[in-house]
Order: sequence, then C-alpha cells, then structure tokens
Amino acid sequence: MRRHLRNRAVLPLTLAVAAATLTAATGTAAFAHASVAARSQAASVQGSRALTRFTLGDRTYTAPATALPAPPRTPVATGSKATQQLTITAASLSGEPDTGGSVFVYNVDNSNLFASGGAFSHGVAKFSVPVGHYWAVGIFMQSSGHQMTEQRVVVLPQFTVAGKTKVHIAERAASSEVTATTPRPSAAETSTFEIRRPSVTGPVQYWEFNDTGISLWVSPTATRPTVGKLQTFTNQQLVSPNGTAGVPYEYDLAYQGPNGVIPGQHHVVTSASLATVDATYIQDVPTAGSETRFGLFHDQLRDLVLEADNRFSLPRHQIEYMLGNPRIFWFASVIQCYPSKPCPGGQNDAVRSFRAGEHLTGKWNAYPLHPGANVNLLGPASPQPTMPSASRAGNLLTLDVTPFSDSQPGHTGEGFSSGTYQVDANGVQVAAGNAAKAAKGAPDLHLRVKLKPGPATVRFTLNVSRAGKAYPLSPQTRTVWTWRSVPSSRVTLPPGWVCAPAQPGGPPGTRHCAVQPMMTLGYQVARMTPDGSVPSGAQTITITAGHLQLTHPSPIVRLRAWVSFDGGKTWRLATVTRHAQSEFTATFTAQAGTYPALRVQATGTSGGSITETIARAYRVGT
Repeated sequence: MRRHLRNRAVLPLTLAVAAATLTAATGTAAFAHASVAARSQAASVQGSRALTRFTLGDRTYTAPATALPAPPRTPVATGSKATQQLTITAASLSGEPDTGGSVFVYNVDNSNLFASGGAFSHGVAKFSVPVGHYWAVGIFMQSSGHQMTEQRVVVLPQFTVAGKTKVHIAERAASSEVTATTPRPSAAETSTFEIRRPSVTGPVQYWEFNDTGISLWVSPTATRPTVGKLQTFTNQQLVSPNGTAGVPYEYDLAYQGPNGVIPGQHHVVTSASLATVDATYIQDVPTAGSETRFGLFHDQLRDLVLEADNRFSLPRHQIEYMLGNPRIFWFASVIQCYPSKPCPGGQNDAVRSFRAGEHLTGKWNAYPLHPGANVNLLGPASPQPTMPSASRAGNLLTLDVTPFSDSQPGHTGEGFSSGTYQVDANGVQVAAGNAAKAAKGAPDLHLRVKLKPGPATVRFTLNVSRAGKAYPLSPQTRTVWTWRSVPSSRVTLPPGWVCAPAQPGGPPGTRHCAVQPMMTLGYQVARMTPDGSVPSGAQTITITAGHLQLTHPSPIVRLRAWVSFDGGKTWRLATVTRHAQSEFTATFTAQAGTYPALRVQATGTSGGSITETIARAYRVGT
C-alpha cells in the first residue's frame, strides 16, 4: 500500500503484521489498513503484555497486544475472476478532477472475493471487478509547501456492480473534522478515526486513520447499508495549550458511532461525563518521555489500531480527564527515555475502565521499584486474559514476574538488563539460569518449570539489576518467595484469566491450572516528590503484604523491615506497626543525601513467605 500526497515527497515506512499494514509519511501521519500485506522496511517492534509499540519514522505508535500476534484475518488484494469495469471518478476540494488521491475498493458480499486500491489520475481510477456489492474509501491529502496540513477521508458505504458501473467521490464530502469541545481549553494531540465494514462472508475489512499535528476530516453518511455492517470509532487525545498556567492536563476521549452510518465527528464533552485522575509521573533522572493512552470498544480489540505517543518531559504532574464509560477499555503506558537508547524504562498498565464522576490518583514509577505481579482489574470483563504470576497445572509450574514495577495495581515495568533466577522444590534445585537471557528481551521473566509429582515447598529466587548511571534509584532487587504447592486437579481459572498465553498459530491458552499462593509486597513512601526524593528526617513507608489474585490468602503472621545506609553492609531494624490485616507502616530516620536500601520480610499462616531487598530504594533530600 502506498500513500499518495499532492506536492509532497513521501518516504513510506511499512510493517506487515498479520496481513495488516502500517504506513507513516515522514512521521506526520499514519494509518492501518487490514487488507494489504507489505514488506517491513524500517520499523522496530517493542512488545509488552498489554501493548505493542512500533517506531515508524520519528514517531512512536502503540497498538493493543490483542491485535498481535493473530492469524491472518484479511486477504491480500486480489482481482481474480473480474467480469465488469468499475470506474470511480473523483473531484478535489476545489471541485477539479483529482490527481494523487487514493481509492480502495472491497467486495462486501464476500471480502475474500475482491480487495484492491489505486490512485486517481485526472479524476479517474478504474478496476475490473466481479458482479456484487461493494464499498470504497477515498483518501485525499492537503499540504502547504512541504508541510502536510490535513487528511480527508470519503467513504462510499455501498454500491452495486451489475454491469459496467461508474461512481463518484468528492473530496469536499469529507466535511466533518474530528474535533471536540472540552470544559477547559485544549488542543488536539492525536485524532483517530476507524471504520469497520464486516461483510456477509470473509474477514472484516477496516481502516484506521491516525493524524498527529494535522487535521482529520471524514464524510458523514445518513443511509444504512443493506449488506453487511458498518461501524465507526473515534479517539482523541487533547492537551492543555502551550503557555497554560498551572498543572498541565489532558483529555482522553473514545466514541462508538451508531451502527450503519458515519456520524458527524464533532463531540461536546461535559464535565459530568468524565473521570478525573490526578497523575504523577515520577522520574529520578530528568529526561524526555512519553505517554500513550487510548480507549477501545469490544469490536475493535482484534484490529490493529495505532495511537501516537504524547511526548513530554519527566518528571511530570498532570490532570487526566478520561471519558467515563464502562464499555471503553483503556490501554496506557509510559516510556522513560533515559540517556541511552533504546528507552529502557517505563511502566505498562493493565486494561482498565472508568466511571463518570470518579476522582482517582495515579502514580507512575513511584519508588521503590521491585518485582510486580500480573493483575486483572476488570475480572471476567477483561478483553485481554491475564496470566497469573504463578500457577501449576499437574506438575508444570508457570512463573511470570516483571522485575522493576512500581506498586500501583496493574502496573508492570520495563527496563530489565541482567540477573539470575533459581527455583527449588523441597530443597532441591529444579531450574536456574540467566534471567535476562531467559526473558529474551521481554520486560517480564516467563518460566515453565517441571516439578516432581506430589506436594512441594517451592522456593523462587530472583536477583535482577539495571546497570549504569541512568539508574540511580532502585537499580537492583533480590526477592525470595516460598510457598506450599500441590498438584492441581480439576481446577479452572475464571473467565478473564489464562494459565499461559496462546502461541501464534497454536492452540488457545488453557484455563486449567491452579494459582499458587505466592506472596506480594507493595510500597508507598510518604512525602515522595516527583524526582523520587523524600525530605530528610522521619521516614514513613506504608507496606502492603498480600497474595496473588484468585488465591485464598492466609493472614499475615509477621512483617519485619530493615534499612541500610551503607549499601547493604549493615542493616538496622525499622519500627513496624500493623494497621490492618495486610497493611503495615515502617518508620525510621534518614539523613539528607542518603539512599536507603530496604529489606522486607513477610510470612503468612500457611508458611509462605516473601523476602525482598531493594538497593538504593529512593533518595533522601534536604
């Protein structure tokens, strides 16, 4: 697939994934098209459990992992057994015959039968097609000098080819700009429009248009097709205008249009329709970073929907207004571009939803960082099944932990460079190795370990680090988990969970396994500033001890905490106070300029335990 622009030289960058093509034109706009496969030319992929990130040109785009990997859903364009001539004429925005715009044509009776595209020359594009019902998408670009200014998308929802046929596309029909009126002044950062056209037979055809820094215009329609379905979805991220006083803010919006028609694309946002998140992005090294957040509806989850990253400096405090609708699945991540490439740090969020009127607090990358467990925030409604961080099916033990996560439920971190792991059963080593090599570049460590038949006391040790000057805080952790494991028998996880993810082209993931009573720890350091430091003097850390989701957690018998100010050579016991069954506070005194190392040990009544040591957990300021 090639993008045709008027008066503009284009360097197309394409990436073929599951028969979908991503195209970017020198980093200013991108769209995904689910019918044309292309060769990868200059793109890189960075994977995570919830999101998959693509670098196209000088922009970064993010898509839900639900769309990748997937078996091919759409055929390569074909014009086989064509019997009739189809002529599509096009008029430019000025009304003149168009040259340079693109048009793509699809059979809607059977999407396997015909899918092809071409460019308008002197207002004409011709195709040879079988008899049947069709739909078409016309794409027109406007530019000023060498700068792209707008993209206009015209959709012909349905027309019939019974003999020699001519249809017309007018660029000026794309009269509705994707815009929003928000309670506070805002400027569009990213605008996205997706049209899906499920046919009677064959894979779904869909287009997704994503423009950053230019305007996006769409043609409204009023007549519903009689063959197949037509669906539309619109996303916008808007930010506070440059120079706005006070705390910056953003609006994140997602809409599904009425079935069968393309509605006008201007949306009026009311305060009552929003959830409000007071978000802090904590960062020890001031640097460039970016955030991605977008909402999808159920029918979009298998589509390759791209969203551009919102770039900003870190650390950062901002207010985020999310459209509250339980039908919207929100995906989010933050990248920390330390003084090294590729960006080795950040946090990914589990899929979540928001209710209108909610007021929440979000803390990204809050220190200390430590191994994080997988969390399902939506239960059976989760569109992406969650894998427990420890499960057993028969004699097969599956482990999946992320070494450098913060303590916000749902967050799992990136930036994992070296380390070792060891698994013992009844005091005998059953697995060990290089953790970074085993992770194969993924942000999480995924292990499958064979145990002997029968019950076992499992001990899992993970010692990991992030080396270099870019990591002054929480650069190394050592965590030791122990628990009593028994073979699972007729245990099935509830919907929304999976024992192990499905492999590309393989069978779907199974839910027949038992979640292990593996313990977890969470930390909240009082008075932490966005740069990861805390005022000197009295230190208070709230520590939450618990177990993985879906387990029957045993009460916490004891929790102890130690602190070291000499790099772990000597340790002093902190004062620990219990406030609830699983909540404690650790207090101690720290001088300015120090970097406390923490060690915490918690034990449950079932005999399970967790011992975690975090080097240079955070910074003590003045």
